[in-house]
Amino acid sequence: CALWHQIMVFYPLLCLKSQKSFEKFLDEEYLCDANNSQKIKTFLSSLSRLLQKHFKRQICLLIDEYDVPLAKAQYYGYHQKMVTLMSLFLGILKTPPEDEYGSSVLKKVVLTGCLKVAKNDIFTGVNNFVANTVLSTDPDLSGLIGFTKEEVRQILQDYRLSSCAELVKENYDGYCFFDKEIFCPWDVMNFIKDNYKFKQQNQEEFIKAANYWNGSTSSTAVYEYLGYLSERDNERLQDLVDGKAVRVRINDSVNYDCLSKHDPDDFWSLLLHTGYLTAVKDGKLSADDEFLVKIPNHEVSKCFLDNIQKRFNDSLSGKGGRADKFAAYLLEADPQKASDLLFEILQSYVSLRDLATKAPKENYYHGLLNGILLNAQEIKELKSNQGSGDGYLDLSFKNKRETLAVIIEIKACKAGEDKLRILKTALIQIEKKNYAQPYLKDETITSVYGYGIVFSGRNCFIDMKKFK
Repeated sequence: CALWHQIMVFYPLLCLKSQKSFEKFLDEEYLCDANNSQKIKTFLSSLSRLLQKHFKRQICLLIDEYDVPLAKAQYYGYHQKMVTLMSLFLGILKTPPEDEYGSSVLKKVVLTGCLKVAKNDIFTGVNNFVANTVLSTDPDLSGLIGFTKEEVRQILQDYRLSSCAELVKENYDGYCFFDKEIFCPWDVMNFIKDNYKFKQQNQEEFIKAANYWNGSTSSTAVYEYLGYLSERDNERLQDLVDGKAVRVRINDSVNYDCLSKHDPDDFWSLLLHTGYLTAVKDGKLSADDEFLVKIPNHEVSKCFLDNIQKRFNDSLSGKGGRADKFAAYLLEADPQKASDLLFEILQSYVSLRDLATKAPKENYYHGLLNGILLNAQEIKELKSNQGSGDGYLDLSFKNKRETLAVIIEIKACKAGEDKLRILKTALIQIEKKNYAQPYLKDETITSVYGYGIVFSGRNCFIDMKKFK
């Protein structure tokens, strides 16, 4: 659609013969006809030649977000077909058309995208590339990728929003490109668009820093890695969420051709190049490809949590998902399988930890288990902190037929503590506090299982006792 709009602007400038040729590209049936695919693939060259002929000068070709079609194709499973199409469509970069005097119609080509222009199948045969990435060290180019702090200060002043400088900095600053402190320009401009009217109308109480970044990034490829990461990689994710910088190896030339290998180095590279992370200033380490990286600001941190948390929930939910399997193992009186599956979940889970909290660690694990079971579709009447017997049980639920009940008591222990002793304590508490009493009195419930679950960091231990 965007291409059609550009064509329509240019259309009146064409001669009659050229207009008739261009009319074909405004016809959807023509574009969808496979017999015309070759003409469509050479369209960019034809357009460039006509522009040069009309204006009698070389043209500059600007291609924004060149890698978005590749990202979409990689996610939906037709990556190689897209590579073939783009290789032909961008053939103008390999063999630029010539004017009537034999000179190239192209003066300059600028491509932008999340990932570096690499010598993959699309660009094989293209010469004279000069690449500038978020890790490049050219001081003349490092400030061109976004807004510098000086530029942001000036634009806020122009719109009488200087009082919002700290709010803007906390949410949209934080990127470091060589020697420049960089703000995300999309966010800054949207913040001004949404809030300058409140300043003009003396309604500053309505000014807020909305999240604009999440809707502007295509990050589906990132999620595909989450099931392939090692425990060490998951610890790094947790440290990032906790506001720390982590040491990672970066492949500055990562591209979508190699993402299916799920190499962890490519995962960190993808996070860096798609804007989830930024290199720390002076964070270059002794090894050529190692850097200290961090989440740049509050806005991206929120996106990071929401997106990865969503991926985690997606892996749990749905019929036959991990939440259903975990609940099924508990209903089937199989603590070993339940323990093994919960251990797997713990290895892939990334949470927001409040390091300053003094609440019992059981609260954290209680919330985790409650979240898992909320995604289970094969259970009924999930209860949390419910009064039962002589106290308050942690969690309980029934099977769908309401003939079987499960009671869970949660404990947390430190490294070196006797986990098996604490596990027995959990089961004894269920019995002494009479948590099972309401279910024992219910004649429609034929079985009641009590489970003690002990957590130690990202490890867990489960034991059970049958009460009915």
